[in-house]
Amino acid sequence: MITLAHPECLLIDGRWTGGSQEWYKKFWHRQSGCGPTTAALMAWYLAQTRPEYAALCDVGTRSRADFVCVMDGMFGYVTPGLRGVNTAAKFISGVENYAQARGIALTLAELELEQIPSALQNDLPVAFLNLHSGSQSQLDSWHWMTVVAFDPDSSLTHCCDQGKIVKFSLRQWHKTSKLGGHFATIHQK
Repeated sequence: MITLAHPECLLIDGRWTGGSQEWYKKFWHRQSGCGPTTAALMAWYLAQTRPEYAALCDVGTRSRADFVCVMDGMFGYVTPGLRGVNTAAKFISGVENYAQARGIALTLAELELEQIPSALQNDLPVAFLNLHSGSQSQLDSWHWMTVVAFDPDSSLTHCCDQGKIVKFSLRQWHKTSKLGGHFATIHQK
């Protein structure tokens, strides 16, 4: 299993693994906020694990209130339209603009399936937009989440979603998804 090097940095209040769009105060944000929530978790993780990205966000005491502040800030950049944040390009542009506003030059790139292990080996969380769940009923369709672990042999994939880890077969998802999805992370040079 290939995992992020510091899974403890995904914890919020020692209780949740990653955030939940349900934590937004506004109804529209709760309905459409999976993209900015995923982007907030990426910033949260990078700010803790890479000194050059520390200014991405203030993790404070790693509390839910601290994470919601990051989510609220990210929503202004990774902003859902009527169909949410429905492309990797929209997600990437929003995160890059968020980082730039904080004085950080950050470049993201869309990934192919086979690039996910490399990203995780480089300690980079991967944003995943699942457009259709296929046979993987534990996944929500038209939904962003954060890939944090992957087993290349079994294709078992772990994602942070709604404050917990969701496990599924990436291979089965890829075979059965009618609309596929998109993956993005920090551009690897």
